[in-house]
Amino acid sequence: MKRHFFAFLLTFLLIPSAWSRPVTYQRATSVLGQPDFASSGSVSPVGAQSFVQPEAIVIEPVTGKVFVSDYQGNRVLRFSSTAAYQTNGAAEAVLGQADFDQTNSMDPPTASSLYGPGGMAFDSQGNLYVADYFNRRILRWNNPTTISSGATADIVIGQADFTSKVDPGTGSHSLFDGPWGLCIDASDNLYLGDYDLQRVLRFADAPSLSGAGITASAVFGQPDLGSFDTGLDPGPGPLLTVGIFNYVWGLHVDTAGRLWVADNGNVRVLRFDNAATKPSGALPDAVLGQPNFASSASGQGASRLRNAYHLAMDAAGTLWLSDYLNARVLGFKNAGTRPATGVNNANIVLGQPNFTATGGALVNDRTIGLPYGIAVTPAGGLLVADRSAYRVLHFRSENAALQASLRTQIAAAQKALKKAKKAGKKAQAKKLAKKVASLNAQLADAS
Repeated sequence: MKRHFFAFLLTFLLIPSAWSRPVTYQRATSVLGQPDFASSGSVSPVGAQSFVQPEAIVIEPVTGKVFVSDYQGNRVLRFSSTAAYQTNGAAEAVLGQADFDQTNSMDPPTASSLYGPGGMAFDSQGNLYVADYFNRRILRWNNPTTISSGATADIVIGQADFTSKVDPGTGSHSLFDGPWGLCIDASDNLYLGDYDLQRVLRFADAPSLSGAGITASAVFGQPDLGSFDTGLDPGPGPLLTVGIFNYVWGLHVDTAGRLWVADNGNVRVLRFDNAATKPSGALPDAVLGQPNFASSASGQGASRLRNAYHLAMDAAGTLWLSDYLNARVLGFKNAGTRPATGVNNANIVLGQPNFTATGGALVNDRTIGLPYGIAVTPAGGLLVADRSAYRVLHFRSENAALQASLRTQIAAAQKALKKAKKAGKKAQAKKLAKKVASLNAQLADAS
């Protein structure tokens, strides 16, 4: 509970007084996985400075450390809050493998192995959850910012033990066949997108989940826990009678409790308001990428997509989406308050000079060959995984107001640190000292 409150306080401190975001066709300022912006080759054997296929990205809110799931590398790389924003920065630890030069997929699985890791998320206690796709499970690591390479997971969710990868079969159940997208809200509701079962499951109290005896509190995209069909049009309601997903990819839950689902096969993003209280089979409240709920056409432009992969939202309410085959990341300002249907244009595009341009063979600091995972940095920038170039790009948020805000936050954190030391509150002082260091790193990055 203390950590939950402290993380909330730090999140509050990190909200800039004048929020800044990347702008259209902005240059990246650093790259992970490659020695420079012109390089795009795969590296063999892999190591602490390379990726096999970077997939999802999450940032731990207290330390600012960055975690990248390397799907075909069967591992998760952890970067310090400094190395994550340095070109060719080296990871400080690896999960899923014993060391950096291995990419093994164990059969049967173990407590320290991964086979196709996808989405990741943190709960209020700082535990890291990783969707382990081919092993049909979620693994949880406690203390993920400090554990050593090759550390065993503490909890398995969706299987009876660490060595099982049982197919859940048919019938009504809350288990996984293709766990992929993952997010956790401020109340520790865990949302799991099952790519193969065409649904999103909601579980209450993420820290309490363990084993195969789990029961979802609600299912999205299907009328009930025993339905697994693909579909498109939700119909008139009031609840679903058919499936409406066609291979769910990324998930995101924003600070207002809205659940965003990248419904990739239907080339759209669906929004579910007040997701924590919706019943099973609830209809979506809005759609992006299509003019209505019955359309699934692909295309270019500011209101169309060719893919809907990963999602992230910044503090100003801009929803960022990776549009894979259009080789771009789109930013939809004020996404949470947009109308349910109609032409909902993106406002910002990264990776392309405009909304009509697509593709391109060049590899440089402006292009994103095949964008995957996205994470909003504490300083308001973006980290974007580029699958085609085996790299993660950092698009910095450059703004004088942001720098001034960070300086104010540093002064406030230093003052709080001084008081904590004077009061003899060692644990609080230790966390504040880390936050001061993290804020200073962000200021250096934004300068």
